[in-house]
Amino acid sequence: MASHLVQSRSDGTSNKYYSSFRKWEAFITAEGGRAIPAEPIHVALYLTSLIDAGKSPSVVQSAMYAIKWAHGMRGLEDPTTNNFVLNLIEAAKRKNYKKVSKKDILSNEQLVRLCDNHSDTHDILVLRDLAFIVLCFSGFFRFDEARSLKCNDITFHDNYMSVYVSKSKTDQFRKGDEVVISKGLTNACPMRILKRYMECAKIDPKSGHFLFKPAYANKGKVSLIHKNKSMSYTRTRELVLSHLSVIGRQDHLVPESSSSSHTVCRVQSRRLSLAVPSYQSNQCPASLTGHRGTNQGGGTTYLDQSTNSTRA
Repeated sequence: MASHLVQSRSDGTSNKYYSSFRKWEAFITAEGGRAIPAEPIHVALYLTSLIDAGKSPSVVQSAMYAIKWAHGMRGLEDPTTNNFVLNLIEAAKRKNYKKVSKKDILSNEQLVRLCDNHSDTHDILVLRDLAFIVLCFSGFFRFDEARSLKCNDITFHDNYMSVYVSKSKTDQFRKGDEVVISKGLTNACPMRILKRYMECAKIDPKSGHFLFKPAYANKGKVSLIHKNKSMSYTRTRELVLSHLSVIGRQDHLVPESSSSSHTVCRVQSRRLSLAVPSYQSNQCPASLTGHRGTNQGGGTTYLDQSTNSTRA
């Protein structure tokens, strides 16, 4: 029964609550108190300490919800319903609020031009990054949705392709969803780039491996790693910023407010979202490429690490 109760929330949510609860447990234990069942006044004092430490409202809220979650799992009375606790949550929103900084606009034309610059490339790394970004743009995928795609989630048709998304932030009950993306007319067409990437990387379309994987170089030849491992957010973000620096665009990106045919690009905290309507994808966007690793000794260079590493 306990395992079923934990599954009432997604794995990510449960892990986040558990981590926040452990911090609360360490705090109250050091003060000689009891973590569970907790006293409302102790919870209020803990939230006060977080506010005084300058923690963001989201951190304070996570602490409160973690304590609420832990008590709910055990069927205990919820100490977070106390007015002291609720008022402190509101105070955190006002006291530690950080002003939102405006982000730069990245236009659709700039992304298409970047994609045109690599129209004849057969480089696996470039094609992988191109395919990742264009697929995100055309399907409006979050980063986690795109990097979790398997090879057999993609189905090509004459004038469109379908992408099966088995897990999504908005699909809380994991029913799955299918996204249809039409064929485009430019070099940034997601179908064209994805086919080129899969052909050059020798990817089996029926494979259950991740579609986008890290790469390595061995004796001058670049290949995807054999291990079934998806790309990390940190490295992907580095590749994004590295390539966008060519056109003078870095840091965070926000959607261009214009007609429905324009592309949306957003690189935010742990999220990469890009979109083009599937019925009007003749102006799909661009590419990303990163720095290449070299190995003078003829060994194996892993190209998708935050720090360069070479294995002989």
